[in-house]
Amino acid sequence: TVPDGLRGPLARKGAAGPKVGQYGVDVEGFERLALPTLEVDDDDDDNATIYVLDEIGRMELKSDVFAGRVQELLARGVRLVGAITAPIYGHRVAFCDRVSATRGVAVHKLTSKTRDGVTAELMRSLERWDGSGSDSDSGFE
Repeated sequence: TVPDGLRGPLARKGAAGPKVGQYGVDVEGFERLALPTLEVDDDDDDNATIYVLDEIGRMELKSDVFAGRVQELLARGVRLVGAITAPIYGHRVAFCDRVSATRGVAVHKLTSKTRDGVTAELMRSLERWDGSGSDSDSGFE
């Protein structure tokens, strides 16, 4: 959840800022809105919180701070469900490859044909993540 219901454009066609295709990314705005949702307090119970990342993609990775926060979450072993960008025209995203290779990360290719099965598997993972700490796999897509 974005704190206080704040909203703002994170990228716009033709805008200034680092480019992803035709879009200029507002890195400062992205960090202001997104990063507070990924803060981990050392007093938090990692087994009681599930972090959801809408996407680790090319636009989001224009923020080095965001990439660092994702690495911190993975290193801490928190329960995390998210989406990582797929290679486009054979162009891989090295950071996403590292996330995929991280111990405890399960990767599922999401297509219209696999969507229902992946959804069911993620639901089973969430049900296992009941605070018992018995299942430490992250659920990256």
